[in-house]
Amino acid sequence: ARGMAKALAELGFDVIAKENLTKQEMDRAVREFGDRLGEGMVGLFYFAGHGMQVGGKNYLIPVRSGIRREDEVPYSAFDVNQLLAKMDSAHNGLNLVILDACRNNPFERSFRSGSVGLASMDAPMGTLIAYAAKPGMKSKDSDTGGQNGLYTGILLKYMAAMPNLPIGELLIKVRSEVKQASGGEQYTWEEGGLENDFCFADCTVQGASMPVELIFWESIKHSANPADFQAYLDKYPNGQFAALASNRLQTMPTLSVASVEPIPYRPQIRQVGACRDCPEMVAIPDGEFFMGSDSNDPDAQADELPRHKVQVGAFLLGKYEVTRGQFAAFVKETGYVAGSDCWVVENSKWEGRMGGNWQHPDYSQEDTHPVVCVNVADAAAYIRWLNKKTGNHYRLPTEAEWEYAARAGSQALRYWGNAADEACSYANIADQDLINADFNCRDGYVYTAPVGSFRANAFGLHDMLGNAWEWTCSAYNEQGYDGSEKVCNSNFALSHAHRGGSWGNNPPVVRLANRNRNVPSDRGSNLGFRLAQDS
Repeated sequence: ARGMAKALAELGFDVIAKENLTKQEMDRAVREFGDRLGEGMVGLFYFAGHGMQVGGKNYLIPVRSGIRREDEVPYSAFDVNQLLAKMDSAHNGLNLVILDACRNNPFERSFRSGSVGLASMDAPMGTLIAYAAKPGMKSKDSDTGGQNGLYTGILLKYMAAMPNLPIGELLIKVRSEVKQASGGEQYTWEEGGLENDFCFADCTVQGASMPVELIFWESIKHSANPADFQAYLDKYPNGQFAALASNRLQTMPTLSVASVEPIPYRPQIRQVGACRDCPEMVAIPDGEFFMGSDSNDPDAQADELPRHKVQVGAFLLGKYEVTRGQFAAFVKETGYVAGSDCWVVENSKWEGRMGGNWQHPDYSQEDTHPVVCVNVADAAAYIRWLNKKTGNHYRLPTEAEWEYAARAGSQALRYWGNAADEACSYANIADQDLINADFNCRDGYVYTAPVGSFRANAFGLHDMLGNAWEWTCSAYNEQGYDGSEKVCNSNFALSHAHRGGSWGNNPPVVRLANRNRNVPSDRGSNLGFRLAQDS
């Protein structure tokens, strides 16, 4: 805590530092903290010490608590929800809660429950909660004899070295180093999210405190372009990342598309202004592309063939997936009931659940996340409302329009290239935060992420791969392409295609050519939609 107080003061925070407080003193300190928060301020709460969960709630243990039995904890320890409520009531818009409190339960010998670490929490809008260890996991003290626990020691290092890095990216770096330093026994965790970027220093001065060589490497290390790594070697032939750059050049996979005519153009992207209730749209130029899988793709499926040339007219496509907040506005105004059944993951298997819906997809979401647990009828109802309200003519994209826009001129497996492990910069997928995930990277999210959290493709579209599957208006033929992919079909007895993969999918699925389908009445906790509009 002393190290954190010093670091925050040096970064310009007005710091209230307290040590070894009783329950009454903790209450007073949080009241003082909350009362000093105001509009436009950043609130940051940090706690190092013992924490525990009882009945699914998290408590911070004060000194001289006198706790003897588990049922005494709610009255004798500090409820973290009390802190969240106090911060939320300030309406300051941006709050961080950092809890290095996931150590052993100090009373575990006398308690009935075997709960380990802290429990998952729902963060208010505009609040990010960072845990030293994922829910149900213990955190470790430093193995090097340092003054700080493993998590705080590494966090302080990155706050000093990279204060200009957005908090999400900084915490991903912390997570990676904590995992490595703990031998895989500790994974850090975040919940909630921020509506705007936050950096401990100026976000616009990326890497200002880093050496020039490190800035260069940070800017290219996720690149799928061999020229970037060659440029690094030309500039720093004996640099600290030279071996890594050489290895990337030698091992970067390539996909032969010799049999495919290249797409020569790089169209100009036009952002289309939106009214208050309209999704932000991007103008997609007309053109032609090769739809489906190349014979050299090792993960190609029968329904991705034959690879064929498709002509697509100009149209508009949503820059982002339709969000939970946008769908909520529709429901609030119309009273629409979007059903109460949704496929969710239970014990690593998909199961239909009654009571699951877009408001309760079996994991926590914010209004900035893509709406899920919606079927084609739900999407159509939203579109009818939006068209009537705005006078526009929105619709779902055809499957051909979807793949054309997702490729954005690319002939590779993915719009960033062929390398699967580059995905975490561009997509929210089944990364190393998920059990048995095959992507060897971390994207910072287990389930859905706020739309636009990852890099866009060349057309300026975000999340065309990963985050949530997206319904199209085209019927699906399991035998392969038969022309249905080019048109909309209103026959709800036929399976409809949905594309793009989601937060729970591995490399063979997160490809531009991959196809999936469901009957239009199905809802899934990984399935949403994006809007199209005729140009």
